[in-house]
Amino acid sequence: RLSQDTVLNQAKVGAVHSLKKVNGALYATADSNEVQPFLFGEAGAPFASTGFAVASNLLFLKGGERTITLSIRFKSSARIREGRSTDNLVFRTLLTGEKGWLEDRVTANYQPQRGELTFSITVDGGKEAIRGYEEKIHQRDMQVSLPLLLIYFDQEASGFAYDTLAEQLVDTVQITVAVRGYKDFVLSNDVGLLDGSKPFKPFGDLPRRNAGFYIGSDELFQKPLTALTLTMDMPAAFSAGYLQRGTWNPLAVTTVGEEHTLKLPGQPIQTTIPTAQPRRAYGSGERDGYIRLLLDSDQYSLSSFMDSLTQSFNDTRLMKIPMETSMAINGVFAEQAGTKVQAKGLTAAKEINIDKIAASPVSLDTAQQEILKTITLATQFEGFRMVRNSTPTPKELIVEHFEASYTAVDTLTFLPQSQRSAFFHLYPFGYKQVTNKKLLGLLPGFSNQGELLIGMTQVTSPKTISVLFEVVEGSSNPLRTSESVSWYYLDRENNWKAFEKAMLVDGTLNLTRTGIVTVSFPSDAVHRGTVVPAGMLWLKAAVQGQIDAVCKLKAITAQAGQVELVQDEVNNVYFTEIRPKGSIAKLLVSNAAIKGINQPADSFGGRPAEPGAAFYTRVSERLRHKQRAITMWDYEHLVLEQFPSIYKVKCINRAGFVDHNGVTEFCENYPGHVTLVTIPDLSKSTYANPLRPYTPIVTLVDITNYLRKISNPFVTLHVRNPQFEEIQLEFDVMLRPNIDAAFYLNQLNDDIERFLCPWAFDTAKQVSFGGKMQKSTLVDFIDERPYVHAVSGFKMHHIIRNEDNAVQTAYYNVEEIVASSARSILVSYANGAIRHQIRVLQNCECV
Repeated sequence: RLSQDTVLNQAKVGAVHSLKKVNGALYATADSNEVQPFLFGEAGAPFASTGFAVASNLLFLKGGERTITLSIRFKSSARIREGRSTDNLVFRTLLTGEKGWLEDRVTANYQPQRGELTFSITVDGGKEAIRGYEEKIHQRDMQVSLPLLLIYFDQEASGFAYDTLAEQLVDTVQITVAVRGYKDFVLSNDVGLLDGSKPFKPFGDLPRRNAGFYIGSDELFQKPLTALTLTMDMPAAFSAGYLQRGTWNPLAVTTVGEEHTLKLPGQPIQTTIPTAQPRRAYGSGERDGYIRLLLDSDQYSLSSFMDSLTQSFNDTRLMKIPMETSMAINGVFAEQAGTKVQAKGLTAAKEINIDKIAASPVSLDTAQQEILKTITLATQFEGFRMVRNSTPTPKELIVEHFEASYTAVDTLTFLPQSQRSAFFHLYPFGYKQVTNKKLLGLLPGFSNQGELLIGMTQVTSPKTISVLFEVVEGSSNPLRTSESVSWYYLDRENNWKAFEKAMLVDGTLNLTRTGIVTVSFPSDAVHRGTVVPAGMLWLKAAVQGQIDAVCKLKAITAQAGQVELVQDEVNNVYFTEIRPKGSIAKLLVSNAAIKGINQPADSFGGRPAEPGAAFYTRVSERLRHKQRAITMWDYEHLVLEQFPSIYKVKCINRAGFVDHNGVTEFCENYPGHVTLVTIPDLSKSTYANPLRPYTPIVTLVDITNYLRKISNPFVTLHVRNPQFEEIQLEFDVMLRPNIDAAFYLNQLNDDIERFLCPWAFDTAKQVSFGGKMQKSTLVDFIDERPYVHAVSGFKMHHIIRNEDNAVQTAYYNVEEIVASSARSILVSYANGAIRHQIRVLQNCECV
């Protein structure tokens, strides 16, 4: 039957992600439960997809050579400068392009005196346009329409601690764009649209003074421009102005060659952000977002052309020419019919000696030919010719090429409703928009050393879910103290919020044993968050201290319940043994609402019927300690009785653990403290190391909780594992002839281990705390081995490790090793595959 009432529903575990921090570096693993065992991820390299993002209207960049510069100024620069080089801060950048993401890698430049981090991205003119974010193209599930710049901190390439950069508080974020060769304008004049890709008439045909040339651009004029230069071969002078709020405002123009620099107001002259609809040509209904160039001359106008035409007619003259001279002229042109010269006027007519031409034909120079051609174009009369200039043509104002260069600068405002900019933190599995820069770090901050993120599908809040956590027994570091596991849910504000005490029951005892965690999601738990993938209710288990103090996991399963055996002496139903997983496969009374049941793990707890001898022993001990822990004997026998998995307990009075300069030390003169050291029963444990028989953390916690109820409330209790102090041997050995050296070298290592740790191989042997070992004893033992011929260069080392399995204290080549404390046990050295340092000699060099 169920141990307690359980509410079942259709919720399932849809996703499990994890992250951890090691030495300030951030590691993250998606779908971490796919490889078992798992907990906070097994990523081998620091995570490279965490950083920040900037969305800005300045990033609408269609063409030209585009340079984007981001400047981040910190509130305090002291920490980032502490003995660290910042020349190798590497970021990976992504920009929203027309067809996908434009990727680049940049190295940031840090200026310590200003506390400013700067880097630039250059997009050449041959690459696609940078456009607004669109989910169909960019597929990052981000709720933004502006162009995006994603900046990921490359921890591995930078060689810089993630935490150090994440802790820097941001003061301002400034974005600057500089574009050269921009051509995507909407050009028009008083008549209509113009095509800027080929030569065009900016002011139209026969433009009069103050004719308008209008320049529109969704990209440019919705930005706060600090510089705008128009490059064009405009042959005429002009004045400039910009349209804002329905009013044309004058602009100062500085011209150098073909470059015309306009002094803009430094703020956008267009209020709307670019959309998919192209901008229209300028019309009377427009109220902002255009620049107008006004022609400052009438020399191209119709009136100017008519004046020149009138002048041409007014310059027409009749010249009296003798008949013979006329005939001579005709003859000259007949001989020089191939000569075609454009007449340019009659001012040189007086220089021609007509009598000389009539007397004899001559060869004419160019100027003379022009005059004569002008004469022949005139109407001919008997003895007269009408002489006039050629008809003038209108002057044309044509621009062959037109482009622009500009610079725009903007500072992010961090306002939640801003339509022009936004700042985001990019988390390992999502993102979050930052709307308040108070205590804002450059990168997302993680205060926990390990986090396990569990997404629940097919459920909405409020709802209660029972989740089974199957742990790998003994996978936690037994030298650690128990770490508290905090539980959170994701609320509607996109923040992780801690469960109230009444809303959660942790049956795993901080993830140290297999158990059920029952959580009640409140109404403000939502499945539309962005920090993690949407569509699920998210549960987070976080460890702020040592992450190896909790066990690794086999599986996480929803809809779990704990059942217990119903004993019935009448029908002879009682506990006899542990039931293996899969033993329970169906309900005693079927229920149509339940599709199926499964027993994923072995049963636990329970004791078989107590033999008579055990009963009398237990009763006798009970009469002595009266279920109270007062003496050392009481402590030891109470633990052995209550916890069958414990083989031996040693109680050390007036001793405990104290923190000294950040290091936990064992003090053997500590009044008011009692320390219990436990050894597990190796015959009842499948995960214990026989040379290092550690008791799991969960058992230590259970012992502590049990004794606190029956011990003196003024006693500070410590339940810990023993301190295993290693004896490592280093010597040369010569084996007996004609034997396998490799085999007997391994045999020698095994024999040394059996000699130093007999209790690991024979349960009848007792584990001894404290004690000492002489070098001579070990030399004699090794020399007596039947396969050993001689031993030389014998050294004995005493090695003590800390909780991280690192060497804390080492004494080399000592004559005698004495255990350093009452909780110490001397054991044989074993560090993975490395055991004792034994060198087999082939020749008798040792004698």
